[in-house]
This record gives sequence, C-alpha cells and structure tokens, in this order.
Amino acid sequence: MAKASTKTKQKSQKVKTEPPKIIAFLNGKKLRKANSYPPGTIYLYENDYKSLMEAQKETKLPLADLDIAAKRIAQYREKQREKRLRAYFPEISNIMFGLRSPRRAKRKIKPGEEYKLVPFRNGYITRTKKNHRPGTIFITLQEYNTLINAWKAGDVEEYQLDELALMFTKIREPEEIEAIEEYQRKNPPPEPKPKKKKKAEDDRLFPVVNDKRIWDSEVKNYKPEEILWLTGKELDIVWSADFGRKGFQALLEVVKNYKLPLVDGRRIPKAKIEDYPASKIEYVRMKAYIQSRMPIPSVEEVISQQESKIKALAQDIAQETAKRFVKDIIPESLSRYLSPEQIEVQKQDFAYGLSESIEKQLYWELSQARVSAKNDGGSGF
Repeated sequence: MAKASTKTKQKSQKVKTEPPKIIAFLNGKKLRKANSYPPGTIYLYENDYKSLMEAQKETKLPLADLDIAAKRIAQYREKQREKRLRAYFPEISNIMFGLRSPRRAKRKIKPGEEYKLVPFRNGYITRTKKNHRPGTIFITLQEYNTLINAWKAGDVEEYQLDELALMFTKIREPEEIEAIEEYQRKNPPPEPKPKKKKKAEDDRLFPVVNDKRIWDSEVKNYKPEEILWLTGKELDIVWSADFGRKGFQALLEVVKNYKLPLVDGRRIPKAKIEDYPASKIEYVRMKAYIQSRMPIPSVEEVISQQESKIKALAQDIAQETAKRFVKDIIPESLSRYLSPEQIEVQKQDFAYGLSESIEKQLYWELSQARVSAKNDGGSGF
C-alpha cells in the first residue's frame, strides 16, 4: 500500500509540473492541431479559452468579437508574463525583450566620441539602432559611463538608472547641446539600403495566340499583330473562362479600358516605356487591343450567332417584296379576274419561297465574309 501511495504522489507531482496547455484560436473557434497555423492565429491558455467560450454562451458574442476578446486576453497574459520575468530575472528578461547584453560596463571613448549618443532603456544600451521602443532615452557616452560608475559604486539603484539618464538630457549646458549637434552633423547615421523595387503588375507579359499560350521562343514564328500580350492577372481571367473567344470575351468584361503602349504592334510593359523613343510608341485602348486580336469564329459559330437575325431579315425582305409584287407587278388585266383570297394566297406562297431563297443567299454571303476576313487577317486572326 505504501508503494501505491508513493506512485500516486509521483503522478500528481508530474501533473502539477506540466506546462499549461496552449490552444490555437482563430475565427471564433479552436483550430485543429497542426505543424503550422495561418497568419493571425491567437494562442490562448486552456483556462482562458474555456472562460471565453463560457462567456460566449451567456452573451452570444459574434465571431468577430470573439477574436477581438481572444487577442486582448493573449496580450494581457503576455504583459503579465513580461512583468513577472522582469521582476524575478531582470538580466535574462532584458535579453528576451530585445536589449543588449546584461553586462553593464564602461564604454571606451575614442577621441571625438565624447558626444556620441547611444539609446538607453531599462538600464542598458539597447540593441536596435532604428525604430526604438517608447521610453528610449538618448544619452552621450560620457553620461553613460557616469551612470555606470555611480551604479557600481552603489550610489544609485538599478531602477533609478533611467530616471538619472532622463535627468541628464534635461540639465545639459548649451555648449554640450551644440557639441552633440555638431557630432551628429559630422557623423550622420548610415543611409538605409535601397529597397528593391516591386515589379509592376505588367512587368511580365505572356504571349497568347488564338486559343493557346505560346512559349517566348515561339514568338518569332508569328506576326506582331497576331500575338496578344497579357499580364499574369489578365491571363488568369482568360484561363479560367477557357481560351479562345470565350476567354477573351470574359477579359473584355473585366478589364478597364485604359491605354496600352505598343511598339511595332507589340505591347510593352509600362515600366519600360522610357527605354523606347516617344515617336515609336503607339497608345491604344485595352478593349480595342483585345478585339483586334480575338480569334475569328468558325463558320458554324458565325451562323449560329446570326441565325435569328438572318431569318428576321429574310422574312422582312420577302414580305415587303411580296406586297410590291402584288401591287406593282401583277397587272390590272389579271388582278380583276382574281379574288382577294387568291391574291393573298399567291402573296404568301411567294413570300415563303422568297424568304428561303434569301436565307440561303445570306448564309452564303456571311461565310464568304468570314473567309475573306481570315485570309486578310493571316493565320486565324
């Protein structure tokens, strides 16, 4: 029995020493365990998560408010943790929260560096050289060494160091202020490295011919007026709506009708306009540019698109012609022997036959127009 009791004690001690369980929280719900979580994930202690969900049941908070509440809880817990660390382990906590080594030593002052400013906070020279946190005080190296000497001698306590540093900045003599400003003029901070320019959306153009995306090496096989150059976003629209006429039509419905720069019929990125002489650049509207390179539809597609219009046109022509035939062509010497019913039947028969004949002729002419357009436009455009 004694052995059993010792085992239970060991188990209970293990439970007590286990770290608190952390729960990933986002969009008002607990996330499943994973190797990585999406940006914006909030990490809560298990007790805080349970309290939050109980409060949600009682007040029926919306999901957006749940995330806000979870963030505030997480921030509060982090501040509490920082306070505890600073209180119990000041040297270690200063390293953890972005400060230089906890060693407080006098700094060697080179000739001319007496008035060099250093960032000071929480009793240390801070590590970062830009974007200093609130509460950072800028003191000279001489003032810093004075503080360290006083602290090592026991004249001041650790918590008083920041107060004394702030006092130094307020009691400087005019000559000292002038010397500090002179040092800063002679030793300006290094200029930040130039950031890489982000490529514009149209810096990379992709060639498209008719209903396919071609490789850059294949561009030489086509005329400039046959190739449609699209940005990545424009190509995605065409791709999602299927290549060919449907894709280009979908692109026409989405894109803005801004002006595009063309050189010798080829679209160039806007970022490279300065590389070409102004006399060579031609500006066209986006819709006109796409329409000029849209693939010519097949005969079947053209006829199916215009079928209703062709029939309506053929009927209008036939009806009007039949009326004029009865009125102007049938002579009075014949019409006086025909009843109105006979004339109406003849007019309808004539209009029906003529309508069919006109339809065939219109279909033929439409197909001929398509052939001529294809021959004039080259290979499919």
